[in-house]
Amino acid sequence: MRLGSWPLRVGFAIPGDAETVRTAVSGGYEYDRRLLAGLPEIGVGVELIPLPRAFPTPTPAEINDTTRALAAFEGPLLIDGLGFCAMEAAAAQAVGPRSAALLHHPLYIEPGLTAAQAAAVEAREREVLASAAVIVVTSAATADDAAVRFGLDRAAIHVAPPGVDRPVEWRNPIGSQPKSSPLQLLSVGAVIPRKGYLALIDALARLESEPGTPAWRLMIAGPLDPDPAHVDEVRRRIVDLGLDDRIALLGPLEPEALSQAYRAADVFISAARLEGFGMAAAEAVAHGAPLIAASPAVWAWAPWAARVVSEEGDEALVDSLSATLRPLLHDEHARASAAAASLHGAVALPRWEDTVRAVAAALGALTGENR
Repeated sequence: MRLGSWPLRVGFAIPGDAETVRTAVSGGYEYDRRLLAGLPEIGVGVELIPLPRAFPTPTPAEINDTTRALAAFEGPLLIDGLGFCAMEAAAAQAVGPRSAALLHHPLYIEPGLTAAQAAAVEAREREVLASAAVIVVTSAATADDAAVRFGLDRAAIHVAPPGVDRPVEWRNPIGSQPKSSPLQLLSVGAVIPRKGYLALIDALARLESEPGTPAWRLMIAGPLDPDPAHVDEVRRRIVDLGLDDRIALLGPLEPEALSQAYRAADVFISAARLEGFGMAAAEAVAHGAPLIAASPAVWAWAPWAARVVSEEGDEALVDSLSATLRPLLHDEHARASAAAASLHGAVALPRWEDTVRAVAAALGALTGENR
C-alpha cells in the first residue's frame, strides 16, 4: 500500500560507491539496501548519495568530499551512521535541520580504535546527532544507550528495528528433531574484534578439554576482508588450540547457503557484547535455532535467549560463554526447549516492510509529512 507522493525526494547518504552499497556484506549495508528498495514502494522518493568510506580516520579530502556531497542535495537527508565520521561541526550544523541521522550503534566504542581515534569519532558522532533534526536507531536498547552517551532526548529518538525475510520455518522442537553428529554450531558476522570470535574459540577449547563433551563443529560465516590482521589472529588461535578440524571460517555465504546454515544449526552463538540490534541472531531465531547472545541489544528483543553475561575482560567473556554453551552441548532437551523458545519469540519479529514504514514515519517527522 502506497502512502502517497512526497513533495521532495530524500537523499540517502551512505559511505561507499554504488557498487559497494549494492554488494557489501554487513548488517548495516543490508539495512540500508532494504530502505533503498522499500521506501520507493510506499511512495517515498530516495536518491543514493555516495560518501567516502572514511571510518575511523577521515582525511581532509574525504571530509571536503562529504561536505560537498551533502550540500549539493537540496532536500531532506537520511545519513547512515558511518557517514558521521567524515563530517565536522560546520557541515553537521549546515545540513542538520534537514537531516535524519541513522545510528546503527555508537561507533566510538568499537574495539580496536586507539584512544585518539575513539575521541575523534565520539566528537563527530556527538556533533552530528546534536545537529540532526531526527535520529533513527535500530533498537530500543540503542536508543536508551545513545540518549545516555550523547545526552539526547530519548523520547525524540525513532526506533526502526531490522526485519526478517520470511515466515518462521517451524521445526517440531521437542523430541523429534534428529540430533546432529557432530553438533552444528553457527556464528554469523564479519571476522572483526567486536564479534568476540577469539573468546568463543577459547571457550570451545575449554569445553573440548572436558570429559564427555559431545562432538561439535563451528561454522563462522561472514566477511574476512574488513580486518585481515584479526582474521590471521583468529586462524592462528584455531591452529594453536588444535581446533582446525572443528572450526571453519567460511567467508560470506550466498543467501540460500546462509539460510541452509541457519536451518542446520543446533545452536547459534552471538558472542559480540556490542550490537545495534543483532540481525544475524534474528535470522537464526526466524529459522528456529537456539540462541546464545552476549549483547543487551539482543536480549531486549530476545529475552528468552541464553545470556552470556560478563564484565569487560576477555577472560570473563570466555568463562560466561563456556558456562552458557555447556548445557546446550550436553543436553538435547535443553536445545529443544531453546529452539521452542526461539520459535515462539520469532512470531513477534518485525518484517522488513515494518522497518521501512518506521523509517518513513521518522522521515515524515523530518519533512512535516504525516506518514
